[in-house]
Amino acid sequence: MVGSLCVYASICKHEGRWLLFPGSRVAWDGYSDCSDADLVAEQHIWAAVDPFAQKEAFNCVNGDVFKWKHLWRFLAGKLEMEWVDMVEEGRMGLVWWR
Repeated sequence: MVGSLCVYASICKHEGRWLLFPGSRVAWDGYSDCSDADLVAEQHIWAAVDPFAQKEAFNCVNGDVFKWKHLWRFLAGKLEMEWVDMVEEGRMGLVWWR
């Protein structure tokens, strides 16, 4: 996801646009989770070589949660971009929050 966000931000910055959150209101206000890439890599290695992991399903997360509405301003700042919280299209056209 980080790579995709960087490409999106690069395009927005190149075109002189604000970093606009591309998701829904539910995603904006709700909790999302993420996992550390090193943890997931270690889990994959374990599952591939440990005999106790054979023919078993597993899920690996480290429990980190965030809300996009809290992360978006930080992300835009790190990328040195102007930002917009959320845009929704309603009966009166686009509605912007900042």
